[in-house]
Amino acid sequence: MIKIKKEEKKVLEILSDKKEIGFKKLMELTGLHPSLLNAILVNFKEKGWIEIKERKFKVYSLREEGDKIFNLFKDVFDKMGDCITFSELKKLCDAKGIQIGTFIKWTTKRGLCQKVENTLTKKEKKEPLPEEKLLNILMEKDLPGDKIISLKVEEGLHGLKLLKNVLKEKERTERFINITEKGEKILEEEIEVIEEVTQLTPDLIISGKWREVVFKEYDVKAGVQEIYPGKLHPLTGLIQKIRRIFLEMGFKEIRSPYVELAFWNFDALFQPQDHPAREMHDTFYLKMEKGKLPEKFVKKVKEFHEKYWKYKWSEEEAQKYLLRTHTTATTIRYLAEHPVPPQKVFCVGRVFRREKVDYKHLCDFHHIDGIVIDENVNLATLMGLLSEFYKKMGFKEVRFRPAYFPYTEPSVEVFVYFEEKGDWFELGGAGIFRPEVTLPFGCEVPVLAWGLGIERLAMLLLNLEDIRMLQKPDIGWLRELPVIK
Repeated sequence: MIKIKKEEKKVLEILSDKKEIGFKKLMELTGLHPSLLNAILVNFKEKGWIEIKERKFKVYSLREEGDKIFNLFKDVFDKMGDCITFSELKKLCDAKGIQIGTFIKWTTKRGLCQKVENTLTKKEKKEPLPEEKLLNILMEKDLPGDKIISLKVEEGLHGLKLLKNVLKEKERTERFINITEKGEKILEEEIEVIEEVTQLTPDLIISGKWREVVFKEYDVKAGVQEIYPGKLHPLTGLIQKIRRIFLEMGFKEIRSPYVELAFWNFDALFQPQDHPAREMHDTFYLKMEKGKLPEKFVKKVKEFHEKYWKYKWSEEEAQKYLLRTHTTATTIRYLAEHPVPPQKVFCVGRVFRREKVDYKHLCDFHHIDGIVIDENVNLATLMGLLSEFYKKMGFKEVRFRPAYFPYTEPSVEVFVYFEEKGDWFELGGAGIFRPEVTLPFGCEVPVLAWGLGIERLAMLLLNLEDIRMLQKPDIGWLRELPVIK
């Protein structure tokens, strides 16, 4: 006679009936907790009653872009008639956040359209595209790769892979269990089902029944249910790490309001009032009354603008309120009030620009800005400082390339080598403030300055292809991410 537990007998009976079954399906049929079922299967395998095989397969699901692509197909292929001009197509693509070049290349390569002068002409389509069929299915549920093949929409999978950020591909491993001949024979023998007690209660002790019952063994190696404790959003964690590094390097953190005067955002940085970046299509201006300019600085700033840029500087233009486009507005404010060296300050904060939101652009993101005011600093000091910062961030190699920025001279772009991708990535700009920026505020010594993007850095560290993931409330993705320390 063989003594086994009630749950073990149930598992053996299901395995005998099904021959081969996946772990998830077995869990569903038995109603057992994953950790308990896993412990039973490990025990069976050690006894030779079952075999466990692992199979890896890819699972496909739609990103948010997928829905946009599907609707774009409908707008272009079902509504455009025989042809559409590139200007009309661009409007449709922009509305969906899709690159027009990618769309044209994909449709012509697939033989769906052809370019005729400045139009895209549709070729006759007798039935829905494989991509449309696949998109319709993926809108309802995720699909394993073998299921896509069995539904005969694998051509659609190939087509969608040509478009960026449409499909989400994950590799999953699933366990499949087979009962062995030895396991089958167990069910043929006489079985005594034993009941196990999982907890020693006062009643068992008082009555003395604890001597008669069988206590369940505690398996410290058994699998347990995953627990997702609360943790910081990865972007918040990254910002905290950046703050900690600059504070350790002896900097002081400063802040300023999101709503800023055009004077501090542009004029104080020697940016002319007819500069393209000041246009409505690049900057968020606010419908507010004109702000009050800092009188002690206005005269000097006006003088430098009119002397070097050769135009009539307008106080009214400088009084406009806007959402700051960079945190350099914060550091120049500080410099104006603290022109005497030595000074070492930094600012980490949100900035706003009228960008077209897509997989690599946001209109609301974060900047790191900093300045060092000291008579003994130079470009080598700046490069050494930023190299040290990025090395503390975990990048072993940092290099610089000459560049041009409106309010620094000399200027450099900062690149880091990312080992996992085997390539160099540009993460920001830096330089020494021009005298035209510092002299109006009474600062006569060199001022090192830099502005670095945080979201681009986050995309590298988190291996993201779509910057919008940083703002999406995707709890599954957030649970899987490691904590940024």
